[in-house]
Amino acid sequence: MKTWHIQTWGAGTPHYLVSAKTKEDAWEMVVKEWKKKFNTTFVGRKTSYVLGHEIHVHQDINDLIEIKDLTTPNSLIIDLNKTIE
Repeated sequence: MKTWHIQTWGAGTPHYLVSAKTKEDAWEMVVKEWKKKFNTTFVGRKTSYVLGHEIHVHQDINDLIEIKDLTTPNSLIIDLNKTIE
């Protein structure tokens, strides 16, 4: 399995390390974990201002960053913020 990471937007939000067969599978795992924690499928959130209007931007599959040469035999998702508590 390939491995990706994503530092989700927001104070105290998860920093996931995800291993899956494909990037799409990894993203599905991130969305599922995010929904468990925040009851929404919109991962991350940051506020931007465009022409004086507040808009909320969410993360997507393109925010997953592959960690080259780090593989695992199984699919898994870990919140690195929880491992240091």
